Parts: sequence; structure tokens; C-alpha cells
Amino acid sequence: MEASGLLVRKILNWIVGSSLALARSPSILVCHSQDPLVPASKEALRMYPIVGTPFDRVVPKGGAILSGHFVPEGTVVGISGWVTQRSQGVFGDDAEPFRPERWLDADEKQVRVMDRSMLAFGQGTRGCVGKHVAILALTKTVGQIVRVFDMEWAAPREEWEVTRRQHVRQTGVIMRLKRREVLQ
Repeated sequence: MEASGLLVRKILNWIVGSSLALARSPSILVCHSQDPLVPASKEALRMYPIVGTPFDRVVPKGGAILSGHFVPEGTVVGISGWVTQRSQGVFGDDAEPFRPERWLDADEKQVRVMDRSMLAFGQGTRGCVGKHVAILALTKTVGQIVRVFDMEWAAPREEWEVTRRQHVRQTGVIMRLKRREVLQ
């Protein structure tokens, strides 16, 4: 079974073993707990960040030393989530494949390092104020879709197309959904 199939099975097992099996939709508290949806959502945002352009800053008066190099004041510098979120120094030698387990396998300290390297919603004073609401909506929606539907590729392909401009966009992700039996 491929990795995505194992992940769906893990999510379904979690749903059946929780109050979600009987609920009409996942509760906010259940979705926000340590379930397979949280690391899967983090990993999806890591691999395909929302913003495709660098987060620009202007070097302040007096300049700055960045990675051992002097950068003069007024220089526009930027950092791209697409690059930082694939850093082997942060996410391991297997930083390129989609692997939600990395969020569960890592110790607390490493998870904090990975979280700080995530730029899907920006960071610091320019970070998205709606980040936690968006993650909650994402995990709740994905949980409900996995709970209610069996999914399969309608048009299987090795990779889908990814366009990185202002926003990252995937095309060619065509799925067939079939309503499942009610989980009991």
C-alpha cells in the first residue's frame, strides 16, 4: 500500500476509535488533539506552502551579517518557504518526500525547530493572524472528507503540476470520491 493509502487508513482507524465515528462532523477539540490529521496537514503545508514568493525584508541601517556575509543597508532580502521547508538540515535527509510521520517521530525540540522553519503562514510580526483558524478548518475539513468518502485517483499520474508564483498551485489533482458506509 502506498504512503497516502497508509495515511488514510491511519486516519480512518483514529476516527473509528474516537467519538468521530458517531459524530456528524469532527469536533474542534478532537481535531486539534494529537491525531494523524495534524501532522498530515503540517506536512502538506510544508511540501506545498500557500505563498510561492519570498517574504521580503529591507536590511536596516548599518547593514547586517547574514550567514557570515555582510549585506549593506537598504538591500532587499527574502526567504522562500518553498526552499526552507525542504531543508535537509531541518527536516532530515528525506526532506523531499511527503512523510507526515516526521512530525511524530521527532522529539519536542526538533518539532519546535521544524515549526519555526515553516513559512506557510509567514512568521513573526508579518505572520498570518488567522493561521490557527486556517489549520483548524483544514484538519476539520480533511477529517470529514476522509470520514465520509473513499478516495482514489481519477487520473493517476506520477506527479501533478505545481506552479509557484504569488501562490503555490497544484493542477492535475483529480480524485474520484465514493461515499463510504457509515462508520460504526
